[in-house]
Amino acid sequence: MKNSFKEAKYAFVDTENNKGYIDIESSLLALYQLEKIIDEPMQLALFIGNSGVGKSMILKSIHKKLRHQKEIHYIETPFLCENDFLSTLFSILADESAPQDNDVNFNGIIKYCNSLKSKREIIILLDEAQMYSDTIFEQIRLISDTKIVKFVIVLHNIGEKSILTEPHFKTRIWSKIELANASKQEMVAYIHSKLLNANVSNIVSYIGDGEFKLIHKYTSGNYRECNKLMFSAFELCELSEFNTNNNMFEDSSNVFSRKMIELSALKLGLAHA
Repeated sequence: MKNSFKEAKYAFVDTENNKGYIDIESSLLALYQLEKIIDEPMQLALFIGNSGVGKSMILKSIHKKLRHQKEIHYIETPFLCENDFLSTLFSILADESAPQDNDVNFNGIIKYCNSLKSKREIIILLDEAQMYSDTIFEQIRLISDTKIVKFVIVLHNIGEKSILTEPHFKTRIWSKIELANASKQEMVAYIHSKLLNANVSNIVSYIGDGEFKLIHKYTSGNYRECNKLMFSAFELCELSEFNTNNNMFEDSSNVFSRKMIELSALKLGLAHA
């Protein structure tokens, strides 16, 4: 069992490897729905879900899958000012960097989009869109009206941006995908997948149904919170296993317990004493 808890701990560090998220049934369904929407004649679509449920991983996966088949772009970092948005859009449309020290003209962008009709279809995945200003959202709407650029707008919930509920915007949204927090069964599958991929499958048998219920309760089905909780719990297990003065456990199979989950939840603020 030596080093297994350490290996298990690092299995829950967020990386570019999105396999753990994508293997879950609800994520696979969202991935399928997103790919189908992109193939449809839509111009604006919403992808909604709480922070930490795997939206970004799904976007990265769909971008990786389609980037050699379609002109698709994934914008991970939100734009905090209008000119940054327009400069990036200019670079995508013109396939060259925007002019230095010059503001990109919005009307020029619209005119250029109109010149591309029947020539190109550009798909842009906008992550963390709740950070965008209403001005940028209005520009997105007007650019989508040219029928050249399809936007998939990703945010936590519509309520964060009331402009999306206004009639002139709402009527242009063709489709909406909602990704819910994981069920207990999905969280079990996620944790199993992480441990199996880290080659510490022996640890899987130490986590019983009661532990899984507790993990799901504390994390509310949020994968990011699950990662933090599991990392902390396995770190405590690692410390306990190698502490020669600790006589709490008769064997390693008893190390991972409700106690470790509860202590980790307290440490992370997911539970209160």
